[in-house]
Amino acid sequence: MVGVRSPKTPRPPPPHPIVPRGVVHVRSAVVFFASVLVYYWFARRLSLFTMVMTLVFLWLSGAFDFLKQLLQLLVITADEANYNDMLRRADIMHQPNVKKMSERGENARLSFGSSCMQGWRRTMEDEHVTVLTDDGGFFGVFDGHSGSNVAKFCGGNMFNFISKTDAYQVKDFTKALYDGFISIDKHIHAKYTDEKSGCTAVVLLVKGDELYCGNAGDSRSVLCRDAGAVPLSNDHKPFLPHEQARIERAGGYVWNRRVNGALALSRAIGDFSFKSNAQLSWDQQAVTCAPEISCSRLDPTHDEFVVLACDGIWDVLSNEQVVEYVRLRIERQMPLDMIAEDLLERCLSPQPFGIGCDNMSVVIVKFKPFPAATSSETTAVASHDMRSSVLSLAGGRNGSPNRNDMDVRTPLESETE
Repeated sequence: MVGVRSPKTPRPPPPHPIVPRGVVHVRSAVVFFASVLVYYWFARRLSLFTMVMTLVFLWLSGAFDFLKQLLQLLVITADEANYNDMLRRADIMHQPNVKKMSERGENARLSFGSSCMQGWRRTMEDEHVTVLTDDGGFFGVFDGHSGSNVAKFCGGNMFNFISKTDAYQVKDFTKALYDGFISIDKHIHAKYTDEKSGCTAVVLLVKGDELYCGNAGDSRSVLCRDAGAVPLSNDHKPFLPHEQARIERAGGYVWNRRVNGALALSRAIGDFSFKSNAQLSWDQQAVTCAPEISCSRLDPTHDEFVVLACDGIWDVLSNEQVVEYVRLRIERQMPLDMIAEDLLERCLSPQPFGIGCDNMSVVIVKFKPFPAATSSETTAVASHDMRSSVLSLAGGRNGSPNRNDMDVRTPLESETE
């Protein structure tokens, strides 16, 4: 990464009150036993008044903290064990890891800033990608679950899979996104047959004045237009009617708002245990990798920036709150990577339970005014109809994935070898 900034560490919550540290135990024990010897010496040689005053002094000096701590350990051991067990089951640490990895960059069309943070989780399973191109860029956020391998593979290779499709070469970018998602999922399934992890995927492809957003899962992309929030993607949840219908056609079911009672999202890369119906095409499986794709014309006079983030952000703040938070700081001319870091800190929970305890990743893409166009270019732009379209892949379009094998060394290969 470039432009990595040192982490800005918020004040962590205090340690659990019934968990004294080992050094405190040792110090208190030494003070206690030394004080007992001193008190015994005074008791043998001095008056009752002096003994009482010595006892008061020892109490005020904290000599008896050891007894208090010992009593706490004897009385609250069961509660502390339950507390630690709850943290373990929730995959939560006692203290959050607030170190951030951030970067920023720009070209003639746009600038971006990104940041990610592990937070309260025991492992970091998020990944993101930022690629600048001559006519725009490619950006993505991948929220992993049950491991980080698939998310890392997507972060390192998604743009390669999309840009090498036949559709990308003929500038059919909507189909290129669709084919790229299908292709990378099939590639992982064929090459890493025992892989258990999965990830969401939300990507933004900027090509000149066109925005193409592809999404599978519950990560999200939101455009700031005229100071308002315009969603570029929809969350894919199993309980949505069209998602549940596909799940049931594939032989699955929805229970407790989850696919087969287990997975809380209905589209993802990976998660191959939910893609086992040989009678159906790859994009019609219970959990499909097929993205929902939106395309819209970029107008820099109205469109300011796009925020891509995982549900660690969107579970805490609404679309409107995130857009307002980012916009106010852009007006103050804060660097985009610093805005991304501040947003992570804003969403981090002060306690190890509830919302704000997930891994967090965010990418902010800010658009620049278009370069001055020639008269012929202006005429061409004026003749181009404004359009906004949505392709719902699981509804019935069958993709034709590019089957070219990607001969690259990947994060997944590095971890699995």
